[in-house]
Amino acid sequence: MRFLAGSHGRPFYDRQGRAWRDDRYYNGGVSLTAPSGRSYSGLPDPAFVHSCRQGTFRYDIPVVHGTYELRLYFIETQFGEGNPGGGPVNARMFLVSLNGKPLLELFDALSEAGAPNRLHTRVFRDVSPAEDGKLHLSFQPMNEAPAFLSALELLPSSPGRVRPIRIVAQRDNVVDTKGALWQADQYAVGGTQVDRATFANEPERMLYQGERYGNFAYHIPVATGKYRLRLHFAETFFGTNLPFARNNPAGPRVFNVFANGLALLRNFDVEKEAGGPNKPLVKEFENLEPNAQGMIVLDFIPVHNYAEVNAIEVMQME
Repeated sequence: MRFLAGSHGRPFYDRQGRAWRDDRYYNGGVSLTAPSGRSYSGLPDPAFVHSCRQGTFRYDIPVVHGTYELRLYFIETQFGEGNPGGGPVNARMFLVSLNGKPLLELFDALSEAGAPNRLHTRVFRDVSPAEDGKLHLSFQPMNEAPAFLSALELLPSSPGRVRPIRIVAQRDNVVDTKGALWQADQYAVGGTQVDRATFANEPERMLYQGERYGNFAYHIPVATGKYRLRLHFAETFFGTNLPFARNNPAGPRVFNVFANGLALLRNFDVEKEAGGPNKPLVKEFENLEPNAQGMIVLDFIPVHNYAEVNAIEVMQME
């Protein structure tokens, strides 16, 4: 189940192939159309921002009995620097409750996202309906400003588990040789996504047909727990004997990678570690945990030339 809060039009199909339907199962609040002509960041799709529901409101969502993964999406378009309401980060604070129990208290979407007009997503696992077969979500203001919600996603899951996240730095989804779906680039803040020429005779070459480069971050929302991270790299631009290197002797690409401020890679040279250009390289890290905002924030910081990444996997550890 996916819907855009406050939307009352046709379903929206994002570039990950997901259908987001119009608002439903709500009581109270008002529908607002999102401002156009702004620069939004961290979106799963450039056209994702449509609307929101705000005020004092609730959702009573009928579901089949079982366990679900709940994702709540917020993007602050009213308050914060440059927005009509202006104000400090605590201009809007509200309470989100699930089946009568607090889920988010004194929630400040602007502060949690770190900037206005930036998507912030919270993920909750082991969500189940109340005795009446419905999920009851309530949104109540905690100061003068109304509560709000931008979108909601509800996915069946196994008890205690969350779905793996697989991202390729490409404009479209891809399926690897094992049949796993990798979703088109999302959760990125900064940098530039580009297509790259892939290399022949590599079984998983489809993962390296695009990259995000520059000075950038990925704000990946996860539920509480510990996670295994796999970063996929290939040097297809700055490497020895590649066209750019021959025509522009800029030297190798060197960069750092951090996860929630913890250094994962320092002075990292993809070509050197992979043993040459056009060769895949996977770096794996374990026991990563989300920050207080429910995110694994991956920062890719250039040291010489641009940082880059081709694909990202985040999987819950046993």
